[in-house]
Amino acid sequence: MVTENEYTPDEYDHIVEYILTCVCDEWRQHKVTKRDLFEKTKRGEVTQARKMAVILINQNIKISDTQLAEFFGGRCRQVVFSILREFDEMPDNTKVYSKFLNKHEAISDKVKKYLSSIKDEPDGRE
Repeated sequence: MVTENEYTPDEYDHIVEYILTCVCDEWRQHKVTKRDLFEKTKRGEVTQARKMAVILINQNIKISDTQLAEFFGGRCRQVVFSILREFDEMPDNTKVYSKFLNKHEAISDKVKKYLSSIKDEPDGRE
């Protein structure tokens, strides 16, 4: 993944891998796997997990919608744009959206701690 952030390419890979792991952990009761996140035919909870991964990667590694779409199985950039817009406009007053936002907050906190560890650790890993 080509990006314009302060991390090395290896760190980007580790960050993305960490985000995908956290997302799958959060959706473990639905048995969502990393592989599922890249399959176009998966629906339901997998779609929600994929959206979460797209949002978190976008928030933590500033890459283009096109790059992010390509990363997630060659989807068009409009799909990524729609996911990000939906998240920005997501109300927190319904049970479904509230649940998604709570998951986002929990995973986002883990990712922030991980990013801090990369900056704090001499070798960049926990």
